Amino acid sequence: MNLTKRSIDSFKYEGDGQARDVRWDAAMPGFGIRVYPSGRKAFVLSYRNGGGKKRLVVLGTFGRDLTLDQARDKAVRESSRVLDGTDPVNERRQEREKERIGDRLEDVAKTYLAGPIRLKAKRKKSSNPYRQEKTIERALAALEREVSGIGQAPVTIRAHLRRLRPGLS
Repeated sequence: MNLTKRSIDSFKYEGDGQARDVRWDAAMPGFGIRVYPSGRKAFVLSYRNGGGKKRLVVLGTFGRDLTLDQARDKAVRESSRVLDGTDPVNERRQEREKERIGDRLEDVAKTYLAGPIRLKAKRKKSSNPYRQEKTIERALAALEREVSGIGQAPVTIRAHLRRLRPGLS
C-alpha cells in the first residue's frame, strides 16, 4: 500500500505488545512506518549493511519530527549513504557512546595525569618504590573498574594511561 497522511492517521497497533508493527510503503522499498502499542508512529528505513546484516533505522516521529514528504526525502538520503558503504545504525550507536563516555573518560584521564594517585589519605605513603608501584597498580585497577562499562570496543585504560605517562611499568 502507498503511505499517505490519511492512511498513517488511521493506523492502529496490531500485535501482541511484543511484535513490531511496520507498514511498508509500496512506492519506496525499505521505507515504512512503525506503529507502537502506545500509538506513537515513527518512520523507518530497512536496509542491509556492508556485512549483509538487516538493520532498521528510525528516521523520526510522524507529526512531531517529520511529515511524510520529509521522511521520504530523509529515507532517500539515508539509502544513498548506505549505498556509499556507511551504516547509519552503527554511526548512531558510536555517537551515543561518545556522548555517554567522552567527557567522563577525559575527566578520569586528566585527574590521573594531573598528579600522584592517593587511594587513602589516612597514613603516609612509603617511599619504597615497590610499594608505590603496588599503590599505582591498585589505583589503575580501580580506574578500570570505574570505566569498565564504557562500550563494546575493548578499551584498556591502563595501556592508554601508560602511553601518556611512560614512567609506569
